[in-house]
Amino acid sequence: FYLLFTFDNVTSYILFATVLAYIAHRATEATDAPRLWSGTVALGNATLPVAALGAVVLAWGSAWFVNADAIAQNRTLLLAIAPQGDISKNLAYFKSAVSYQAPGIQEVREQLTQAASQLAGNKDIPLATKQEFLTLAVDEMRKQMQMSPLDARFPLFLGILFDSYGAYPDAAQALATAHELSPRKQGILFQQAADAEARGDTASVLKFLKTAYDLAPAYK
Repeated sequence: FYLLFTFDNVTSYILFATVLAYIAHRATEATDAPRLWSGTVALGNATLPVAALGAVVLAWGSAWFVNADAIAQNRTLLLAIAPQGDISKNLAYFKSAVSYQAPGIQEVREQLTQAASQLAGNKDIPLATKQEFLTLAVDEMRKQMQMSPLDARFPLFLGILFDSYGAYPDAAQALATAHELSPRKQGILFQQAADAEARGDTASVLKFLKTAYDLAPAYK
């Protein structure tokens, strides 16, 4: 059962096959060698290689069944964050990656949000494509917030994303949620100050920075 989750490299397969080979060798090296028992049925020496092969097939098949979507999602994400020559292809890969809903969905959503934020200031990217990235990233990050409602990381990501596109009121709301969840996190306060400065709210800028300073005056 443990090995179902550790077949992440060739070494894992080598170790598993070696252990099975060692068992088979010990069971066949002498005529009076001990037998493997399953319930009331004894597995004789001639049966051990077949049992070992069956164990390999069963383990590999089970590992693939359990991890197939996660592996496909990971490969698609790697394509999504790699240069494709056409940004629309990256968007298509991101859409495919979030569709899997595999265990790596949080990483996909964070990478999507960062990619969308980086595109905001790129004048070579069509406005319509930026809007598609923004809409997809916002929707997915809000879904992640629903999955982890007590984690300040995701509203912080959302606030940074809104700020990068100039949606400062939306950013302020998301950052306020992050601050409520983690009131002593200085990074959130710094982002709130930057958002307030963009909105021209000098009083709030000073308030956020003073709060951050008072939390750790020694943090130069």
